[in-house]
Amino acid sequence: MKQRLFLASALCMGLLAATAVNADALQAPAAIQKQIPALMEKSKVRGLAIAKIENGKLAWHAAFGERAPGKPMQTDSVFNVASLTKPVFATAALHAIADQQLQLDESLASYWVDEDIADDPRHQKLTARTVLSHQSGLPNWRGNRKLAFMFEPGQRHEYSGEGFEYLRRALERKTDQSMTELMNKQVLQVAGMTQTYVGWNAKIADRIATGFNEAGEPIDTNLASRQPNAAAHLMSTVDDYARFLAWVANGAGLPAELQKQMAKPQALHSNPAERFGLGWKLIPLSEGEALMHDGREPGVRTYAMVSPQLNEGLVILTNSSNGELIFRPLIAEAMSNGEAILRSTDQLVWHYLQSLPPQALAPMSRGIARSPSYLSTLLHAVNTALMQSSALSDAEKRAAAEQVNDYVFARFNDQVSAEQAQALIERLLRKDGDEQRLHIQFNKQAAREWLQALQQI
Repeated sequence: MKQRLFLASALCMGLLAATAVNADALQAPAAIQKQIPALMEKSKVRGLAIAKIENGKLAWHAAFGERAPGKPMQTDSVFNVASLTKPVFATAALHAIADQQLQLDESLASYWVDEDIADDPRHQKLTARTVLSHQSGLPNWRGNRKLAFMFEPGQRHEYSGEGFEYLRRALERKTDQSMTELMNKQVLQVAGMTQTYVGWNAKIADRIATGFNEAGEPIDTNLASRQPNAAAHLMSTVDDYARFLAWVANGAGLPAELQKQMAKPQALHSNPAERFGLGWKLIPLSEGEALMHDGREPGVRTYAMVSPQLNEGLVILTNSSNGELIFRPLIAEAMSNGEAILRSTDQLVWHYLQSLPPQALAPMSRGIARSPSYLSTLLHAVNTALMQSSALSDAEKRAAAEQVNDYVFARFNDQVSAEQAQALIERLLRKDGDEQRLHIQFNKQAAREWLQALQQI
C-alpha cells in the first residue's frame, strides 16, 4: 500500500509540475515531459529538475515530482548539488591563476602545508594542476584518520575531495580571501548565478530540496549545520547551474590557454586509467572533449555535462539516492549526441575497471552487486565494450542491450538478489595464471552465455 501511495503521489506531482512548465517560454520538449514521470515512478525518484543549454544559453527547463513531502518541485527549487561544486570551485581557481595570484604548477607548500603531511616530502609536489586533475595522491576524505598520501602526486588518478580542500586553503592564504568571496567574485556573479550559495543560507530554507533514500523516504541531511568546502555543499538551482554550463561553453571568461588546459587530459603518468581535465571528467567524442561531472550524497544524485564544441549542455538534479537510474535515458533523449556520449562513457568505465589490480576485483563485485545504480553502470559498460563488439547477430545484440535494464530493475525490486548479481558479475572474470582478471573480449559462445545469464530473472 505504501509503495502504491508513493508511486501515485510522485506521478501526480510530476504531472502537476510539468503542467506548470507548459506556460513557460522555456518549456521542455514534449518527449521529455512524457518520459520523465514514468522514469521517476519506476525508479522511486521523488523529485527532479532538468535544464538544457543550446547555442550557449538556456534553451529549456522542467521540474517534476516533489521538492519535499507534499511540496511540488519547481525550477527555482534549490539543491545541494554535491560534487557539482568541484567544477565551480575549479573555475574560480583557474581565474586566480589567470590573474597571476597562483601558478598552475607551483608548489602549494608556499602557502599551505597540512600538519599531518608536513614531514612527508611529497607535499612539495602538490600543485593546482595535480589537485584539479585528481592526481594529488590524497584520499577522497580522511575521515577520522590523519591525512596521508596514498601515492606520489602525479603517479595516477584517484578522485580526491581532500585535494580540493587542500587547494582551497592554499588559495585563501595566498589571496587573503575566503573561498566564498573567491567563488562569488570569480564565478557566481559573472555567470549570473544569483540563486546559488556557497553553503547554507537562510534565504533558501523554503525552497531547499529534501533528500529521499532508496525506498523513497525523506532523510535528514543536516544541510544547515554543514560547513561548505571546495568539493561539495554548493546550493544551486537547475537554471543557475545551466547558466554556469553556458558560461563554460563560451570559455568561462578564461584566457585561451587555460580554456584549453581545462578541457585537456592532464595525466602526468603513462597509460592513465581515468580521463580528467582541470575540475572536470572528460568524455572523448568525435567533435572533441565533452566536460562532465556528477554528484553523489545520501538523498542527492546530480549530473552535468557540456560540449564546448557543440555549445550544448545538460544538467539533471534529483533529490533521490536512486537518481542515477534515470540519467541514461535522459542523456540519450536530451543531447543531440546522447548515444555517442553514453558509448564513450561506457568505454571509459570499462577501461577503468580493466586497470584495477586482481585483488580489488572481488570486493568490487560485492559492492556493485549491492547497488542497482553501480550495477547499471557496470552492465552498460559490459554491453558496449564486450557484447556490441562480439560476433553476435544484430538481433542478439539488441536483445542484450534491452536486457540490461530489465536485469537492473529486477535487482532494484529484489527479484534478483545481491548474491545472484554477484554471481553474474563473476562471469566477467577469467583466469590469468594464478590471478583473475576481467575479460578483454567475448567470443561468440561467451557472449551468448552472458546474454542467457542476463535473461535468468
